[in-house]
Amino acid sequence: PTYSRGHVRKAYVLKERGDWAAVEKAIKAALDMNLEFKGGDGDKMKSLLQKAIAQQEAERIEAETKEKLDFVMGKLLGKWNGAIPAQLGGGSQELDFKSETRVILTVPARQMPARLKLDVTKKPMWLDITIPIPAQPRPIEHKMPHLFEFSEDYNELHLMGPPDQGLQPGVELSRATRIDRESKSYVKMTRGSARPTDEELEIQQAVDELKGRSDEEKMIKYCKMMSKKLGDAVRKDGFKFEQPQPHWPEEKYTSMLKMSQYIFVLEKYFGQILCTNVSSMVKKLPGVTVPDGPLKDAVDELRVNMIAAGMHKEDAAAAAARNDTPEDPNKSGPAFEGHLFSDGAQETKPESKSNSSSGMSQLSLILIGAVSATAIFGIAYYLFGGSSKKRGAK
Repeated sequence: PTYSRGHVRKAYVLKERGDWAAVEKAIKAALDMNLEFKGGDGDKMKSLLQKAIAQQEAERIEAETKEKLDFVMGKLLGKWNGAIPAQLGGGSQELDFKSETRVILTVPARQMPARLKLDVTKKPMWLDITIPIPAQPRPIEHKMPHLFEFSEDYNELHLMGPPDQGLQPGVELSRATRIDRESKSYVKMTRGSARPTDEELEIQQAVDELKGRSDEEKMIKYCKMMSKKLGDAVRKDGFKFEQPQPHWPEEKYTSMLKMSQYIFVLEKYFGQILCTNVSSMVKKLPGVTVPDGPLKDAVDELRVNMIAAGMHKEDAAAAAARNDTPEDPNKSGPAFEGHLFSDGAQETKPESKSNSSSGMSQLSLILIGAVSATAIFGIAYYLFGGSSKKRGAK
């Protein structure tokens, strides 16, 4: 155009098209012609020029961020594994990055889908994992903020979780300011799937040896393995599931986490249906009877060890025989509420078939009890390397 109004119109048409580079070019061309703009057209053109320049800068940054995000996701996608700190039960953990918004967390016997959010513009980069905490009437969304960076060859992933602090479901956690490789909140991960522990391999072998055997034989084996683990821990170390306390030594948290981990691995390989059947027998649910024989003996022995370990309250008749009165007959203590074997869990009659599939009770995500923050995060907190000491109370 050779007149000022024409350049104004051209600039606004290009703006509507979103072609900010053309808008800048058109306005600069008009200004270079020293045309006389009437009314407020001159100010409008200068304002639009500033917007065009700012918009192009924003688009440039957005494109660079998208390019970097695509690059980072290309390196991040797939499975990464790292060690679970010994004080949190030991073993391996796994992060399976599916997309820039989805990740699957795996710890011994448990998989948890979670939401993922990355910010690659930060240094170190930010990685937020949001997990659903089982609760009523709906799950509580809990975000755990991290810092992360790769090694130079991109074969190691360095994660820095939230600093040690009391945890409450849904309460926002602070983000670390740097990656401190000496911190308990630091985890180094390498490419590949998590390796099963020796204990998990032993359970897997026991289940493999039972292939083709009857459900009763499988339940007997399950009861005996769980009974031995609980009984040995009670006799050797005085083990008992209890409500976590802030003054506890770290070893006490560790022992509960390890025992919970073992129970969940048993459930993984023996199958939830079989475990639910045994749970119903242990609880003596209405309509559930166990005929005399090896299975009844195994269930009775398991019940005794569960009572000793704080997983189950003995019934009134047994207490009366000892001239004692249980404070809450036939109810597990608060430290174990929420688990499949908890008396507060859904009462389900035995199923007709056992099933070794990986369908797991959401209740089992709670390691020790829904009351304690330590219990609520239990397994999930393995992934973030935080200390288990002094969580859940202030």
